[in-house]
Amino acid sequence: MTTDANASEPLSFLGLDFGLGYDNATDVVSAAANDSSSLVTAASTTVGVGPPASSASSPVAFVASLRDLNVPYAACEALVAVMAVAGNALVILAFQRERRLRRRTNYYIVSLAMADLLVGLLGIPFALLASVGLPHNLYACLFTVSLLVVLCTISIFCLVAVSVDRYWAILHPLGYSRNVSTKKAVGEYPARPPK
Repeated sequence: MTTDANASEPLSFLGLDFGLGYDNATDVVSAAANDSSSLVTAASTTVGVGPPASSASSPVAFVASLRDLNVPYAACEALVAVMAVAGNALVILAFQRERRLRRRTNYYIVSLAMADLLVGLLGIPFALLASVGLPHNLYACLFTVSLLVVLCTISIFCLVAVSVDRYWAILHPLGYSRNVSTKKAVGEYPARPPK
C-alpha cells in the first residue's frame, strides 16, 4: 500500500467538503517546496482548513460557498425543479378530482408523479447544495446525498412499474385484464382465509 501525499482526499468525496477539521499540512508544505502557484491550489483543496466545523454553518460560510455556484447549471436545475413540481402537482390534482381517471394503470402514473414531485421539491435543491459543497457537517451531507439517491431510485422504480404494466397490458391483454385489478395496483389484497 503506497502512501498518498494527499491523505485527506477521501474526505473530499465528489467535490464535497465534509468539514471534519483536519489540517493537511503535508500538502501545503510539499506544494511550497514545488512552487508558489501550487501552494494556493494545495491550500484550497485541503479539507477542513480554516474555522472548525461548528462555525462552517454560519452565514459567512454559506455566502463564501455560493461563490463556487455554477449559475447556468443552477438556473437550469431550478427551472427543472419548478416545472417538475408544477407538472406533477397538476397530474396528482387531476387524478384526485376526476373519478374517471382512477383506473389501474393511472395509479402507477400517479405514483410516478408523486416520486417526481419529491425529486423536484427535495432532490434538486439538495443536488444544488451538494454542487457547492454544502452542508459541511458529515452527517448532514450524507443525509442529503442519500436522500437524493433514494428519491431518484424510487422515481426509476416507479417508471419501471409503469413500463412493466404497459408491456403486460399490450402483449398479454387477456391475461392482464384477468389478473390485474385496481385493488392489486393499489396494493389492497383480499384477506386469505386461514388454513
